[in-house]
Amino acid sequence: NKRSVWTVTTKALREAHFAKFHEDLIEPCILAGCPMDGIVLDSFFSSGTTGLVALKHGRNFIGIELNLEYIKSSC
Repeated sequence: NKRSVWTVTTKALREAHFAKFHEDLIEPCILAGCPMDGIVLDSFFSSGTTGLVALKHGRNFIGIELNLEYIKSSC
């Protein structure tokens, strides 16, 4: 049972995308806010971390991204 302040350890990432974050950051949000077989909406999909974590935990996702280069790199 998480409270209002969550602690997530930082980890280095080697990927080139400037806004990439580690899976550990989004995982508690998905688990707390989306039921099994539910749908996670990521309106800034970029490298696809949110979708990957959603699938890993039995959730579906919709990813929206305007930059074609980010879409190509997340597939």
